Amino acid sequence: MTAPLAEAIRVLKEGTGLPTSGKVPNPRPSSFLRVVRAGGQRTRAVDHMLLIVECWAPDGPAAEQLAIKVNDILAAAPYTSEAIILWGDGDRGVTIADNPDPDITTQHRWTVTGPLHCLTF
Repeated sequence: MTAPLAEAIRVLKEGTGLPTSGKVPNPRPSSFLRVVRAGGQRTRAVDHMLLIVECWAPDGPAAEQLAIKVNDILAAAPYTSEAIILWGDGDRGVTIADNPDPDITTQHRWTVTGPLHCLTF
């Protein structure tokens, strides 16, 4: 059985070479990804999850570039992952946004949010 969130983390970690997990690392590296599931439906064959990827970097332009790279990696994921079948779709597209963390002023955070469809078997 496929663990879709773990597969998304694996694909992004391999694609970026950055620390990537479901939690903020302690201590914080200068750049990293936090990947979380924000809901979605699961059927016997396909998990339709809403994925949020937080892209942390030392400055705003670097965080934005990282967010764009994350989107590109996930868009190409059906060709690099046996479980991921589609990133985004026509009804619920992908959004990339500046999302500053009010508690941390030394790092910048951009988020990438969209539906990720994965095989469940």
